[in-house]
Amino acid sequence: MEHLKVVFQLSTENEKLQKNTLRQIQHVLNDLPGICIELVVHGDGAALLLKSSVYSDVLAGLYDCGVRFLLCSNTMKSKNIGNEDLLPVVKVISSGVAYLILKQAEGWSYIKGG
Repeated sequence: MEHLKVVFQLSTENEKLQKNTLRQIQHVLNDLPGICIELVVHGDGAALLLKSSVYSDVLAGLYDCGVRFLLCSNTMKSKNIGNEDLLPVVKVISSGVAYLILKQAEGWSYIKGG
């Protein structure tokens, strides 16, 4: 399954939808071992990736399974989020939406989280 790649998108601060997205990612990992998974977060979803996140342990576990967590720098600027506010599992990217476009052009599957 190493050839399979999926990028999830999350842009909501709704904790129920955040929890559902993380559960969906875990289910995909369970059913498709070896799949490459990335979660692109932007807009109001940024709270998920902050040190204060109620899901920090879940994120660390998924990270240990190979999931990559990406946060839009445009969101960081608009919400006054600094690198020091982020969980250590987070990588900052320039534009979340542009990144999603590129991944889909590269053949990645796309899932709207929630």
